[in-house]
Amino acid sequence: GEHILVASTDPGFQTAADAPIWLEFDQHFIHLFDGQSKAALTTEGAPVAAGAR
Repeated sequence: GEHILVASTDPGFQTAADAPIWLEFDQHFIHLFDGQSKAALTTEGAPVAAGAR
């Protein structure tokens, strides 16, 4: 696809490079960033200032 997803997995996780996989996200521990500005995104999709919590 045209999108890249980087994930940390259990060391024992194995799959073929072209195999489809299904993901589930714990929304309390997900961090999203704007691809151009690299700014962190809020749950509404608006960029937040660096260091904002």
